[in-house]
Amino acid sequence: MTTEVGITVATSTDAATEPATFSLGPLGLGVTGTPSYEAWAAYGGVLWTLGQATQWAVGDWIEFDERAYGEKYAQAEALSKRSPDALMTLAWVARRFPVSRRREILSWSHHAEVAGLPPAEADALLDRAEAEGLTRAEVRILRRQSRTGVALPLPLDVCLGVATVAQVRAALAAADPDAVVRVRGCRCPSVWLIT
Repeated sequence: MTTEVGITVATSTDAATEPATFSLGPLGLGVTGTPSYEAWAAYGGVLWTLGQATQWAVGDWIEFDERAYGEKYAQAEALSKRSPDALMTLAWVARRFPVSRRREILSWSHHAEVAGLPPAEADALLDRAEAEGLTRAEVRILRRQSRTGVALPLPLDVCLGVATVAQVRAALAAADPDAVVRVRGCRCPSVWLIT
């Protein structure tokens, strides 16, 4: 089954532009005509909102299915072609975070990291993530800390100039021979993630 959503955006009557159609389907976006910059930007805003909302929306959709029809993922699996485990996760996170507790500035993945915590503890970690601009990985470390009670260091991005992994490990070992260090390169060859 192929589902396409088409939105027609009327652009200005200026001779350089013509009405445009944006067609969104499972393989991407098609644009016919020449949209104005304003129409293009408006549709981009819709796409960004859809991108941010998709996991929440699918989780809410499955939750509705369960409440209204008593189904347990079979229809959702057939329609979405996603595994039951993936659907269960989406529904579980949506159930754990009603809309009133969701943070717009944080990703669905931030919420998923803390979904297993008691609500007050999850909210405190999300508040901290929002205030400090923490990544999902940093929230995961803080969640593990709260569960184990053991203080874990947050990853540290360090710019050392162009260096090899071996050079970075040697410098860290010389600074603290007892430290347990994982070093890996990132996309920028001069930045290393040190944990």
